[in-house]
Amino acid sequence: MADTADTEMAESPSPDGGVSSQPRSLSPMFVPKEEKKGDTKTHSAFSEPDPPAGHEPVDLKGKLTSDPKIDIEQLPAKMAGVLDELNRLADIMGVSELDKNPKTELHRLRQMVRKLGSFSYPETRTVGLIGNTGVGKSTVVNSILAAGNLARSNDGATACTCVIVEYRALDEQHSQNYTIEVEYMSSDEMQELLRKHLESVRQYHFQLERPMKVEREKPDDDNGTEIIESGHDDNEDKIHERADDEDELTPEERAYLKKANHSAHQTFDSLFKGGQKPTDKFLLQEDQPDTRDGPNTQSKIIAELLKEVKRGLIHRPGGPDAVRYKEAAENFQTFTALLDRLTSDNLGELPAIWPFIRLIRAYVDAPILKTGLVLADMPGMHDLNYTRQKASENYIRSQCHVLAYVTRMTRCQADETIEEMQWRVITNMQPILIVTRSEEISGAGGDRGDASQNLVTQDWDEKLKQIKKKRKTLNSLANKAKEAEKDAIYAELGQLGEEEDDLVYQKERFLISKRNQRTEVEMSIMPSRRGMKVFCVSNKLYADNCAADDERSQAYIKLSGIPELQEHCRSILSDAQKKQAAQFLRIDFPAAVASTKLWVFGANDTTSKKKAAVIKDELTLMQRKLKQTFQDEHRGLVQRSRMELERMFQRRILTAIDTESEAWQEHCELSCSYWVRNWSHGSFTAACRKKGKHKSAAYGEHDWNAELFEPGNEPLTTAWNAFHEAFHQEMERVLKEVDDLMLASSKSLRGSRTFPDQIREAILKNVDLTRDKVWACFNKALNAVNDAYKNIQSDMIDVGANRPTCFIAEFMLPAYQYANGQGGSGSDKRRKKAIDDQVTSGGPGQDGLVRSYHAMASQAFTQMLDHVYEILGERVNEAIDPTLQVLQTVIDAQGKAPEASTDMMTAVKVSEQLNSITESLHSATAVLLQLEQQ
Repeated sequence: MADTADTEMAESPSPDGGVSSQPRSLSPMFVPKEEKKGDTKTHSAFSEPDPPAGHEPVDLKGKLTSDPKIDIEQLPAKMAGVLDELNRLADIMGVSELDKNPKTELHRLRQMVRKLGSFSYPETRTVGLIGNTGVGKSTVVNSILAAGNLARSNDGATACTCVIVEYRALDEQHSQNYTIEVEYMSSDEMQELLRKHLESVRQYHFQLERPMKVEREKPDDDNGTEIIESGHDDNEDKIHERADDEDELTPEERAYLKKANHSAHQTFDSLFKGGQKPTDKFLLQEDQPDTRDGPNTQSKIIAELLKEVKRGLIHRPGGPDAVRYKEAAENFQTFTALLDRLTSDNLGELPAIWPFIRLIRAYVDAPILKTGLVLADMPGMHDLNYTRQKASENYIRSQCHVLAYVTRMTRCQADETIEEMQWRVITNMQPILIVTRSEEISGAGGDRGDASQNLVTQDWDEKLKQIKKKRKTLNSLANKAKEAEKDAIYAELGQLGEEEDDLVYQKERFLISKRNQRTEVEMSIMPSRRGMKVFCVSNKLYADNCAADDERSQAYIKLSGIPELQEHCRSILSDAQKKQAAQFLRIDFPAAVASTKLWVFGANDTTSKKKAAVIKDELTLMQRKLKQTFQDEHRGLVQRSRMELERMFQRRILTAIDTESEAWQEHCELSCSYWVRNWSHGSFTAACRKKGKHKSAAYGEHDWNAELFEPGNEPLTTAWNAFHEAFHQEMERVLKEVDDLMLASSKSLRGSRTFPDQIREAILKNVDLTRDKVWACFNKALNAVNDAYKNIQSDMIDVGANRPTCFIAEFMLPAYQYANGQGGSGSDKRRKKAIDDQVTSGGPGQDGLVRSYHAMASQAFTQMLDHVYEILGERVNEAIDPTLQVLQTVIDAQGKAPEASTDMMTAVKVSEQLNSITESLHSATAVLLQLEQQ
């Protein structure tokens, strides 16, 4: 995935239909060799055990040395040898006069060989770092990059946490160090952002600030009798605001509203400078109930805000109409200055840029990034902005290959962000856990009750105490000693300093290592985190020591845990590279060799004209079968498979909705009518404020979204279970059909006695390799569908969690947003009408909740299939077309002098080079197999 905008399935993080020694199995994951045991070599206090034989050390300062797993290094070397042999073959072909004619088979073969010779490993793998604000995500990025303060920390720019920042290696389009590329929001995204902030301001005023003011102004003899009316006079809201004690804001809600209001005003302060800043009077305009539907004041306010904001965009890099902007900084200082400009408010009287940035890419010359690693510093997942939250979730689903949860040591087990994201974003990624601040060991919680640990640390403390005491004595002696005696005293003081540093390190290593081990164990037994690799790291220890080369600093660097994390990040790329190498060495390369051999065999072909006619007929039939089977727009397997999945979704999921549709919609309208007619102003307002989820003494506990979905819950859960089972059966059937159809297309050739053995075997070899290619394409596509439909399933039926991507929550959100911005005279009526209208006739087609839910489900699944199968069709064509061309070449040559026979010298040289290539291929494949079996 060289660019974030690239949506090709080949580089998506969906399951890879990898190729192994057994074509129908995924390549096993690489498992590092275990270190040798029993090493009795002594070490100093700061040294670490020698690495296992055959392993080279990692550069602890971040400079890439050879991979510690020496076997990994052998594969690129073998691959380089194979590519050299391929390029020699292309050079040999290029000397022939036949290559000058673009219509010849040799020219086509040379183009294919040259393309294979330019093989490269997957360009990137993206690791997304997520966690709450302040846990140290940006500092972890700096540590992994070994780049000082390249990534801005939360302490320096809180706003930066609202923008996804990618750190990428330099490439052809971004060749200068410290290049920054910015993606700006679209006009619609800008409008949504302003709407969210406006809602925060109005909610705070109408639901917290003004009711508090009314309460303060309440007469002393006012008993606050609750009045619940359906009528609406000018004082109704003030009456309700003081009446519904049971629906008062909780302390958490008050804090949330205050924080959201503060965040919104900060954003407005950033966007509107001087006299341009919108006044509270403007932002808090109240709708007037003087028309039947009531004017949508909020929409008018947002339109005015957007208009004013766009005037200020003229000052941003790229101008107001730019969708993307790129700038190369001259040095580190100008780079950080540019990043500051993009992500901070320190622009004087100019509007801030950061609120309307979707994504920032920083291209830097960090060694670890040269391996293809992309680090994505994600916004805090408890960010208040709905738009940002949804964008981050979509980014994780579509762009990340590995998810790294970052949490602090002191809260790592209680941090619910990990579990929250697991059910929000369902992917096939194997996540990792990064626990920061491992160096903070003073008063380490449960450690205080560990008797054995206390005994060990007390021993160190006593030794340190004795050293300090001895040092004090020596310092006193030095003050009184003669000049000739001072050198010996100072030497002894120096030795004491070394001993003290030694003891301090031993104590810290003991405490940090023991707590790290305990943390890893405790995290591993948590059901939701079982199987996740845990990295306990200290960014402080790493930063304090990474610039030094002495033994003590190197020991602290290792103790920081950062080198192990860096090595894991590199291994993410090596795993992807092995899969790519497997595809190349076992399928792509042998297919090219088989096609080239077929051309060479033609130099000695003595087929009679009678046999030539039979061969031509048989190969024409085979060619026609392949086209019909895989490339026909109506009868081909690609289209048939897609249509069957769409029918499965229609039969099981959409039909389940249709069956319940009438009763379901009636249930929704009756439920909503009850809320509108019977709920008090205060309770209704509280429910809207909480996106439908509210508990009160008068009405009990309610979740409107879940209640609206209730009739569909059981039938859709059952339907999805049936779909899941049917899908996996269909997946097995399709993959088997790929094998069967490829075999059927070559059946006549396999039993033919007409063909010369060499030519027949070469064609069949080519067909078998093509079968493996096509199988891998279908396997990859179907796994992508598997991941995607699970997300759709979660979005459809997980309504209780109030997830931004949940269909019911997404459908009801506009009504909640409108209701939450209402205040003043008639607001209760407008609020209830908005909710009722949305349930009964909301949605693009004004069909109400259930029909809109049906349309959302159908659209989500269809769009997903369109995307996956468009790419699948392209990949299958790429796999089939070369084989069709090979067959066509043999067909055209029948009854004529074979092309190779017109240039025997080239045919001989090509044949000799093919033998050399075969040896290189076997050698590289053997290394690959070794790696896979470890």
